[in-house]
Amino acid sequence: IDVECVFIGGKINFGHFMIEALARVSTLSWAPSLQTLPIAVYEDLPRNHVEFLELLGYTADRRIAVSRQGPASFTRVWLLSAPICRTSVTAFPYIWPSSIWGLRAAMAYLAPGDVKHQKRLFIPRRGARWRRLVNESSVQVTLSKFGFESVDLATDGAEDQIRRVAAAEMIVVSQGAAGAITVFSSPHCVVIELMPPRFAATLGPTAFSAVLNQPYHRIVGRVATADEAAAVGLPPNQSTQTIDRDYVIDLAELETALMAADTYLKQGPANSPPMMPPMNNMTRS
Repeated sequence: IDVECVFIGGKINFGHFMIEALARVSTLSWAPSLQTLPIAVYEDLPRNHVEFLELLGYTADRRIAVSRQGPASFTRVWLLSAPICRTSVTAFPYIWPSSIWGLRAAMAYLAPGDVKHQKRLFIPRRGARWRRLVNESSVQVTLSKFGFESVDLATDGAEDQIRRVAAAEMIVVSQGAAGAITVFSSPHCVVIELMPPRFAATLGPTAFSAVLNQPYHRIVGRVATADEAAAVGLPPNQSTQTIDRDYVIDLAELETALMAADTYLKQGPANSPPMMPPMNNMTRS
């Protein structure tokens, strides 16, 4: 590659793409001399991923496609440090809050203004081969009592995903890649994450809620048996790893959390705040 550029790459997994690629792109706002350069991304990125890059201004003429299968040679290339990362699998997570605020600020033009009827969204983990919420249908029945709609954001374009999430007052998400979209949710949005046991998941909604000072609650389920999964029509789990076990959420615990969140929202602001923070939040460590 003879053109000077910034290497971004990008994972196929949506959650990793958001954390490892899109957050990196947002840091370019702190390097004006690099903002005019094209970015090098993998040629097999899903169209949905590419749409997020285009919303940041990286249209086809500003992207250089490189192969994921082999090394690429560059005359002059810039590599950016990861603003959200762990140095190893067991290491403590590191998060640069300004990268999250910067990404939100770049997409702020898509955020709704005065939201009269805010939504409550459930983001399931549909089509997963492992780490599945076995009693998802029962969870949906419980959520419906509180006005939730179940949405498969993968069928929406990037712009629609951001607009939907930014307008939500409450989001319940099954742990997985789709949870990364909560980076665009309102700081007043209540996020409830449904989790399998013994799973850290510190760099998704947990990280975003910490930076946004967002109301966040985690419900950890119990391990589901193979018979329970089969009883609801799920095929055998395709992973043998402990962290990938299927799980069941306690409905009573979920309902208690939803009632508490409902009370909080009734006492809180009626409209979503802007996606950009006060200036002091841009620089806090």
